[in-house]
Amino acid sequence: MVVKCIISLLLEMIKFLNNSEIRLKVLVDLLNGPLKIRDIDRRSLLSYSSISSNIHKLCDEGYVEKIHNSFQLTNLGLIYITVLLDFHDMISTISDFSDFWLDHDISSLSADFE
Repeated sequence: MVVKCIISLLLEMIKFLNNSEIRLKVLVDLLNGPLKIRDIDRRSLLSYSSISSNIHKLCDEGYVEKIHNSFQLTNLGLIYITVLLDFHDMISTISDFSDFWLDHDISSLSADFE
């Protein structure tokens, strides 16, 4: 029951960002520092209106903030995108070595896997 509650909470927390490829691309672009919407537009194949709409949603949720005419990640946004990219790397590594994991006893890693 606790696991179901944790999963439900996690899904709600990440649903806003993970269900939007545009929002994820904007967060990744902002990892390098503040950008104007036009700068993001030039770097991507996304439309200006899509970027603008989504960047304002990111601001409303506290992941991005507007400083003068540019947008930058908040601490929350930086933590989120960093953890998400690390998670992606971890899942990719697990997938790349799936045969290894399928053939080995992992019971000593953690009781949480049981």
